[in-house]
Amino acid sequence: METTNKRVKRVFNNISEVAHVWAYQQQSDAKCRNAYFEGDTIYSYGRHFPIARIYNKDGKKTVFFTTRTYSSTTSKHVNDVYMACRHMDMLYMHNVVSYAVFGELDYDHKINIGDFLGNISESLRKVEKGRTSKRRYLGDAIRYAGQLEAYLRFFRLEEVVGTEVKEKIADALSDKWNIHIQEFEEKEAKRLADPKLQEKREKAQKARDAKIQKEDEEQLTKWRNFETYNATVYRKWSSRRGYGYSPLSYLRYNANKERIETSQHVEVPVETAHLFYRHIQVMLRKGGCNSAQCCDYKLLNTYTVTEITQDRIVVGCHRIPMSEVELIAKQLKWI
Repeated sequence: METTNKRVKRVFNNISEVAHVWAYQQQSDAKCRNAYFEGDTIYSYGRHFPIARIYNKDGKKTVFFTTRTYSSTTSKHVNDVYMACRHMDMLYMHNVVSYAVFGELDYDHKINIGDFLGNISESLRKVEKGRTSKRRYLGDAIRYAGQLEAYLRFFRLEEVVGTEVKEKIADALSDKWNIHIQEFEEKEAKRLADPKLQEKREKAQKARDAKIQKEDEEQLTKWRNFETYNATVYRKWSSRRGYGYSPLSYLRYNANKERIETSQHVEVPVETAHLFYRHIQVMLRKGGCNSAQCCDYKLLNTYTVTEITQDRIVVGCHRIPMSEVELIAKQLKWI
C-alpha cells in the first residue's frame, strides 16, 4: 500500500532498485531507464519481456519467474530481479502467465510445458553423449523435471497432461542415468589414474581458482573506487557475489551522492545509514538478533532487517559482513 503522507518515489537509478521496490509491493509502479514494473509484473524494456509476476492468493505470494533468455542486458535484468525476490516462493516458466488458469491446458500452459520438455530432453542428451559435466547436466534435467512437476501441481494440470509429459519426468528421475554416469566415471577413473595426468589436472585447477580469486579482488577494488570495468567480467563478479561462490554484499561510500551503495545496486542516504548503524550497535550490546521481530527495524521503510550478529547483518536479500559495516563506519568517523 502506498503511503499518503509523503511523495512516492517512482523513478530510480537502476533495475536493482526497481526490482526491490517491486518485490515488496508497497507501491503500484516504478521505473528506471530500461526496466519498469506495473502492479504485480516487472518488465525488461517493455511488455514483450515480462521477467516475473507476483501471484498473491489468500495472502500467500508466489513469484512466477521466467526461464527465457535474450540479450546480455536483459539477462542482467533477470539476474537483478532474481536477487530481489530469491527469498520468496518461486515458480519457473518460459512465459510468465498474466492470469491464472487452473485445471485447463490453455495456450500459455502448452508453451511452458513444451519448454520444460525441451530443456529436459536437451539435458539428458548431454548426459548420454557428453564427456564432461555429466552430473551437472543430470542435475539440470532433474531440476527442470522438478520445476515442471511444481508447475503442473500449482496449476492443477497433473490430470490433464498427456502421458508423454509424465513419461519424460519419470525418465529424468530414473536411476538409469546415475548408473550410466557411474559406469562412465569408473572408466574415466582408470584413465585418470595416471599420476602425471593427475598432477597436470590439479595444477590447472589451482590456476583456475587463483584466476577467479584475483579477478574477484580486482573487480571489488574497481567497484569500491568507482573505476571503469569490463562489463562481461563485472557481470560474472556480480553473480558470484549474489549466490553460488559467496552469498555476500559489499558496501561503498559515494561522496558525490552522500549515499552508501551496496554491490546489489541499492542506495541508502548517509543519515539513514548512520541511524541504522546506531541501531546495530544497540542490538549488538543486547547480544544481537536473528528474526524480523527481534531486530525490529525496516531500512528505508522497505528492507526488513532479519539478523544482526558480530559476523554479519541481513537486510532483505542482502547479507553484509560486519567488516563491511565497520569499514564504512570508520570511513565516515561514526566510531
